[in-house]
Amino acid sequence: APEGRNEVIDVADFCFASGKHAKPKKIFSSPYLRARETAEMVQGFLGCEQGLEFLAELKSGANFPSILGALSRRGKGLDSFAVVGHIPDLESLAFGLLAGERAGEIRLKTGGLLVIEAESLSEPYRAKLLGSYDPQNLR
Repeated sequence: APEGRNEVIDVADFCFASGKHAKPKKIFSSPYLRARETAEMVQGFLGCEQGLEFLAELKSGANFPSILGALSRRGKGLDSFAVVGHIPDLESLAFGLLAGERAGEIRLKTGGLLVIEAESLSEPYRAKLLGSYDPQNLR
């Protein structure tokens, strides 16, 4: 729906275009239609310098090891990237990376965004939740 598309851009604008967080270098996305549309819209708005890549490992129902393995391989050498996928898969990714640190604060909503800083994508996971944003509560 158009309002959903506007919400996604509002969140991206609030987090990245405003300078609140560094713009990701690349976007990885599920190949499924709604995620593809969202990722293409965000890429069009942000213009990430390394572009957009669709990963089969981000399809709905993907598990933590599969997602993490794909991101580790494809994100190698990138200091930042965005992931567009499906709830609860992205929540599982966040819970795994955060290893309990502030994980209770994760309540990902459609059109929402988590900003996570990870030292590495291999064990032991040492990541920090820098922000959790949803379209209804931008501040």
